[in-house]
Amino acid sequence: MYEAVYMPREDSFLMLKTATKYFRKGISLLDMGCGSGIIAIAAAQAGCDVVAADINMAAVKLVKQYSSKAGVNIKVVHSDLFSNIKGKFDVIVFNPPYLPPSSSDVHLADTEAIAIIAGKNCEVIVKFLEQARHFLKSNGVILLLLSSLTDSIVEKTIAKHYVKRIVAKQQLFFETLYVYELKLKS
Repeated sequence: MYEAVYMPREDSFLMLKTATKYFRKGISLLDMGCGSGIIAIAAAQAGCDVVAADINMAAVKLVKQYSSKAGVNIKVVHSDLFSNIKGKFDVIVFNPPYLPPSSSDVHLADTEAIAIIAGKNCEVIVKFLEQARHFLKSNGVILLLLSSLTDSIVEKTIAKHYVKRIVAKQQLFFETLYVYELKLKS
């Protein structure tokens, strides 16, 4: 069953390394698209109040199991983006599907494709950016991982609602990964 969950790779480890700088005891953190739960568990271990959400029920079950083994308390929610999320957060972390679709993607297993392919016009990221602002505290931040291959419509959506800053970057053989810190525009 857990082969249906996106396991940590370069993008996950870059996000984890970056996100840990934002972990503080008592802050509220939403790990959107939590996958295996490495960020949610690390945040809970650092004392954050954590909600982990994923559209993939196998990921939800896995994070519940892993968090129990790690001895941390995480609220794990089955949710299509914000459909089952309540409240506002100090930090929202999202390592979304960010690659554009292409003919080379046909070899991917369905679960892997869902985890990394953003859709024709990056619909998942655009929808996230439109919704996330309503779940972010006024002084909160969003950490969003994107690729140099991500569609430009994402940048337009970011500019519409947020002030961005690149807080991490990693060059891979065919792309560059970026972690953006997004804050609400005043």
